[in-house]
Amino acid sequence: MKLLAGLAVPAALALLAASPAPDPRAAALAEHIAKRAAELEAAGEQPDLDALLAPLVTVDREDLEDPEILEWAAELNPLGAQDYWTVQAAEVTPGLWMGYMLQGTMHCQTDWFFTSGSGGAPSLIETPPSYGLLCWNGTRRPGTADGRPALVQTVGQERPVYGATITVTPYDEARGWQRPYQVTYRLDDSFALAEQFCAEPASCARYADLAVPIAQHVTRPDSSDSALGDRLQPGETVFGEERTRWRELFADIPTFGEEAETGFPTFSTAKAYALETGGETLFVQAGIGGVGWREIGDILIVIARDDGDALTPLASCVVVREPTSFRSVEVTQPEICDDETC
Repeated sequence: MKLLAGLAVPAALALLAASPAPDPRAAALAEHIAKRAAELEAAGEQPDLDALLAPLVTVDREDLEDPEILEWAAELNPLGAQDYWTVQAAEVTPGLWMGYMLQGTMHCQTDWFFTSGSGGAPSLIETPPSYGLLCWNGTRRPGTADGRPALVQTVGQERPVYGATITVTPYDEARGWQRPYQVTYRLDDSFALAEQFCAEPASCARYADLAVPIAQHVTRPDSSDSALGDRLQPGETVFGEERTRWRELFADIPTFGEEAETGFPTFSTAKAYALETGGETLFVQAGIGGVGWREIGDILIVIARDDGDALTPLASCVVVREPTSFRSVEVTQPEICDDETC
């Protein structure tokens, strides 16, 4: 198990939480996550988010089906009556509920909070700020922290490393929403060549060893420890901007008559590179498979020769990247997500 390049848990946490006045609640959660990660690894289990947090912090992922609560949630929707988006509700604590909607292809979350009120009629209460974009891999749900009601927001990331930022906003029945606290954890990853397609059999052997280093560069382009070094350069510096524009690139990985097993053989995002190998400069296109702008699938790579008038594909690769072991955890400072920061 890796904890900050071999530091023991207490030393690692002391180093990462060395802010002027670290929030003791956040420090306790960071220490809990590090210990849970060690327990999960010892048991041969993956560091799943809910498993890392529990039992110190829990997340309630069940929605309510009570028709009265759902009716209240719809009536109090700050965006007004909805004919398209579904209003849902979850319980924060008895007598306090969260109404919410997930909108658009990014599943952006709009939420609001309400109580039954003294006279039995529902009424809105303050909605706490969000700390990170509540879209795609960002969401928040009711839960508990130290056994007390809380709102738990998670914002996941996949690049340059896997991980998530967890912001906990406790709720006190007498004082309302309390000051939030936050931690961020990171995971190591692994890369593996899953599929390769070639114009000629010799091409497969020639380019197989290049796939994983290219995929690692796509994932962490700012890293200084690239296995390819200066051999891989931005494509526009060699082939020119016109040739490397998005509309000039391959829409799908060429499979040379074979059928790809990857679920998303179409590029959602891609960049062009120039690769020096075997005494020649090859055109490389690398990115993530998906649908439209959505990066969902594996890392896709095309290796081609620039013949002047056209690009001739020589090989294509599918590289699978997966999270592996726990890397680190740190106390971070919650920053309100607004129009300028999100």
